[in-house]
Amino acid sequence: PEPVAAASLGQVYRGRLRKRGAGGSTLQEVAVKVQRPGLRDVLTLDMYIFRQLAQLANEWSQQNLGCNITLIVDEFGAKLWQESNYEVEAMNISNFAQNFAGDPTVKIPQVCFEHSSRRVITMEWISGVKSTDLAGMRRAGIDVDTFTRNGVQAALRQLLEFGLFHGDPHAGNVFAMADGRIAYVDFGNVATLSQRQRD
Repeated sequence: PEPVAAASLGQVYRGRLRKRGAGGSTLQEVAVKVQRPGLRDVLTLDMYIFRQLAQLANEWSQQNLGCNITLIVDEFGAKLWQESNYEVEAMNISNFAQNFAGDPTVKIPQVCFEHSSRRVITMEWISGVKSTDLAGMRRAGIDVDTFTRNGVQAALRQLLEFGLFHGDPHAGNVFAMADGRIAYVDFGNVATLSQRQRD
């Protein structure tokens, strides 16, 4: 199968998952994100090289830029390492789904935990228009003003109410659904704010 999208650390495929129930079986469309082969080895080597370069430039950076570049590289490496574990991403999705439960303006995909692991994550397929495609939204009959308002409210709730926010909200990760809801995908990069920071 051909991937339908490239994720930062993997590729996304569209598939169908057979769900068995009391009334028989049904097919559910899913997105399957598969980590690139050998990714952990590549990340380990890359971060080692970045760390060595940061140590060489750290004194200059502190004197001229006022920052410890080694700490920045360490923080970046920790975040990248966390993002490479799709089990962490699955938990992030669950936390977002719990936060937005009952909100009729936001769609968070459902994770298929039994078909997910550290290197593969399977979730409900999200059909929608990229959040930057205003003409596409209008063609689909989506009210752009309402969608924008929903997006702003969802972002503010993440920051101020939940303290857990999507750290990579670009057009490939945020969609307008036909019913006007804002849908988020790719929860590998999320961040938190403490209650003190939110106050």
